[in-house]
Amino acid sequence: MKKITACLFLFINAFAINTLTAQKNYIKGVIVTNNNDTVHGTINYHNWDENPSAIQFVKEGTTEVISYKPMQIKAFTVATDYYESATVDIDATSQRLEDLGNSIEPLMIKDTVFFSVYVKGEASLYYYKSKNDRKHFFIKKNNITEELINNYYYKHLDDQELLVKSDKYKQQLINHLADCSGITEDITTLNYRGNELLKLFIKYNKCRNTSVVFIKKSDNFIFEPFIIAGASITKLNFFTTPDYLGDVVFNRSTNFALGLALNIVLPRKSKTASLYNELLYKTYQMEAFRGTKYYDINYSNTKKYVFNFTYLKLTTLLRFTYPGKKLNPFFNIGMTNAYAIRSVNTLTIETQIYNSHYSETKPAIDDIKKYEAGIAIGIGILYKHISLDCRYERGNSMAKASDQVRCVTDNYYVLLGYRF
Repeated sequence: MKKITACLFLFINAFAINTLTAQKNYIKGVIVTNNNDTVHGTINYHNWDENPSAIQFVKEGTTEVISYKPMQIKAFTVATDYYESATVDIDATSQRLEDLGNSIEPLMIKDTVFFSVYVKGEASLYYYKSKNDRKHFFIKKNNITEELINNYYYKHLDDQELLVKSDKYKQQLINHLADCSGITEDITTLNYRGNELLKLFIKYNKCRNTSVVFIKKSDNFIFEPFIIAGASITKLNFFTTPDYLGDVVFNRSTNFALGLALNIVLPRKSKTASLYNELLYKTYQMEAFRGTKYYDINYSNTKKYVFNFTYLKLTTLLRFTYPGKKLNPFFNIGMTNAYAIRSVNTLTIETQIYNSHYSETKPAIDDIKKYEAGIAIGIGILYKHISLDCRYERGNSMAKASDQVRCVTDNYYVLLGYRF
């Protein structure tokens, strides 16, 4: 438990340090002023899921932080992202079913935003995600920018009110891109998705034999392999009838654990969310004794319980990592699935009556299983390539639940990892 307490102390301190640095992640970037001047520096970058309403910029050679909103600058680039500012009409029609009306015409409002540029060419494709998680795509051609409309409305038909999807964006694209022969067929089967629209705009600009200034790279998963080693503490908690195990108490078992892991960082989400998958080799050994002795009749009865199990355990966790410059605290929650590759489950009964000795060995638990499932929760810290993970798991143990016996397993881990 002291190790778990130490992990908690380190986690709290790392979290506090990162909170003091308050979500700062300045990396190299470039802004383009409204006078078309290019200024190099660093931008506070968070791999935005929603388009930023403002950015913080530090000019090269200075320390002053300047905040820019759309239209205060013309554009900026950071990491693999390219943003342009624009004042446009945006579809503000609610997509909640209870708010939908019978009009096919969208409710447009004027707003000033930073567009994420997907394709910049003769026909450009822009993306904007509003605060209500709605995705908007825009086309810009001949210096005219308009939203590609994709919404829902109710339509009365035969005394029924039907939910209808408007595919107006398809006709808009046909109108704008018709000067490329053969592209109309692609548009008719086009879904309102970023990857499909991006491919269409690349094809159009190639068809027109015009230069493309920028193409957005796909947001890919990041795969982080780890090698894991550490200690495990296992405690068996039995709930049985008196005739089964009685008041036998098993001490905790402390052993080593070794394994491999793959952390899959999800696109966007500022690299804070990931799926952590771990294959761990773990074991525990436990013994307990229970005895009775009567001196007046020279009788003694001793019972020795032995549990020795070795598992391959697959753990799948949803991991949330708090971004920091050096220390990155994280929180885990998920499930475990373990399979016993070795099992010892014995009860040895030694009986002594006067000079006669009797010995019997049989299963300590009549009905055991090889598969064990559980839940896990934990905290940890990542520093460069080194991780420290403190975790608690509760499993349904190797004992099959019955009227006579029920058991749960408490597991504590302190694991050190190296990320390749």
